[in-house]
Amino acid sequence: PPRSTLFPYTTLFRSITPTEKYELDGCEDPHSIKVGDRHFLTYVASAWPNAQIALATTSQNFSKVTKHGIISPNIPLEEAIKIVPSKEYKNRWETALHLINNEKEKRGSKVEPKLYVKDGLLHREGNLWYFIYRIEPNAQIAVVENLEDLHNDDFWRNEIGNFDERTFMKSKNKWSKLKVGIGALYDFNGTHLGL
Repeated sequence: PPRSTLFPYTTLFRSITPTEKYELDGCEDPHSIKVGDRHFLTYVASAWPNAQIALATTSQNFSKVTKHGIISPNIPLEEAIKIVPSKEYKNRWETALHLINNEKEKRGSKVEPKLYVKDGLLHREGNLWYFIYRIEPNAQIAVVENLEDLHNDDFWRNEIGNFDERTFMKSKNKWSKLKVGIGALYDFNGTHLGL
């Protein structure tokens, strides 16, 4: 696309810099969707040992960015292990927790490990929000009427408890064995819905 088309997005993406405790190690992988006169921006917020999806909104002219915090599962990894029905994920998360706890001991850290979530994006269809996110190796989807539901730990406990039903892209092929990724979002007519 011409530079003029990308310029507002590069300005927006540059405005997402680490200012919050949950993003001390950086902000990356932004995805944007415009709804009405606002842009909704999801991005990976990293603060060792956690990576989670955060949400920011901006005015139409990008002059003001408001951060809304973590919208991906924000429950402790230890709790998620007890809730998730999938043996594959239980094993993955137990291994991750063991490695993190060893590193915490070396660092003298007291930080609580959460689920490691990457590649989040939003889509709006009618009065529903679709939140697509990746907890490796697969991608999951959550559907809500109100974005505030994504801040609710009980909502996420229910989602994790029904994890197999929430998984819609699975790592099946050799080329996607490690993980699937989430790119730009298009509708069936080829209309770009989100970056």
